Amino acid sequence: MKIEIFGDGLERSQIKDQPRRTACRGVVVKDGKILVVHSPKLDIYTLPGGGREANETLAQCVEREVAEETGVCVKAGPEACVVIEYFTDSIWESHYFPCAPTGETVPVALTEEERKMGCDAAWYDLYDFLALLESYESTNPYGANILERELVGLMNTI
Repeated sequence: MKIEIFGDGLERSQIKDQPRRTACRGVVVKDGKILVVHSPKLDIYTLPGGGREANETLAQCVEREVAEETGVCVKAGPEACVVIEYFTDSIWESHYFPCAPTGETVPVALTEEERKMGCDAAWYDLYDFLALLESYESTNPYGANILERELVGLMNTI
């Protein structure tokens, strides 16, 4: 399933060929809890994930990113949906995968930027996290867009 979100007041006819960032997000649910990454300095909550590296499949990307950001090893299921966000200066393509924890853990391996942003992973009650995504008022100028994207991706993955 492909879901398109038009930001910056854009309409389909206004979409231009812009730089595209491809990322993958893992929806990891266990015992009614969902794995979430919080970045206090950016004032956002996201599902674990990030950018795809060269020569990496989408499934490999999500498994690597979840492990790096949370320390939880997962096996990706089939892709559930793609959320494409169009902005005046960029296009963001996020692929959402249901992921099952394997039971193995590894040391968290945040990037320098993620460390500076204070990224931290935690398990949240699934319904509490859904309510947070619907109601949280982030101070980040892109926070509303990010939370909307995560809500749309999550709802179409669970």
